[in-house]
Amino acid sequence: GSIIDANSFGAGDKIQVTNNRTINLFPSWTPDGRSILCTSYKDGNPSLYLFDLFAGKDAKFLSRGGLSLGGKWSRDGRFAAVSLEKDGNTDIYLLDRTGKTVRRVTDGASIAVSPTWSPDGNQLAFVSNRSGSPQIYVLELASGKTRRLTFSGSYNTSPDWSPRGDRIAYTGRAAGRFNIFAIDAKGGDPQLLTSNGGDNEDASWSPDGRFILFTSNRRGRYQLYIMQANGENQQRL
Repeated sequence: GSIIDANSFGAGDKIQVTNNRTINLFPSWTPDGRSILCTSYKDGNPSLYLFDLFAGKDAKFLSRGGLSLGGKWSRDGRFAAVSLEKDGNTDIYLLDRTGKTVRRVTDGASIAVSPTWSPDGNQLAFVSNRSGSPQIYVLELASGKTRRLTFSGSYNTSPDWSPRGDRIAYTGRAAGRFNIFAIDAKGGDPQLLTSNGGDNEDASWSPDGRFILFTSNRRGRYQLYIMQANGENQQRL
């Protein structure tokens, strides 16, 4: 369960959200800022849970079976795009606010994980190995059309769509190390944002699009860092 009093938040505070003595992964805020969607192993298998920060309670979010590998809410709060493994296939599904499946949006033998919404809610970027290695793809929800976004690098993952809608940040492997890249949402050449040693991963945009939060082990243990959207002024938090 949760051991948090959300009303006690203060600037610079670090507050523990989960305390269930197991693995909790892939946290994602709900648009109203009241809850966190997360994958937890508290029942033995990776499943989606919704942690209500103000009520101090958590509840299993999925109404049907399937192993959950994380998810993200649309900006309007209508749908959660989640990656589910069912019957040996890993695809992306849209769930409503109650956790019921609305639609499966990918279908195939390849994996489809790490969905991230465009700000207007019309597109999803995600990771698939359909080309042989993990790459970033973009799905147009209305038409179902999918296009490949990244072509450089043999391992690209963990996309996060900028709030302005113009760029997608992601983790890419180059010269044996993981670094943060950003690419125009329409395609093109990616921009390397981190190159300070170690592995730099899991980019997340600030709500105003000015900064990117990420993890790095450049000083040994993994820590949280922040930088400007162009890669400048990287600081450990």
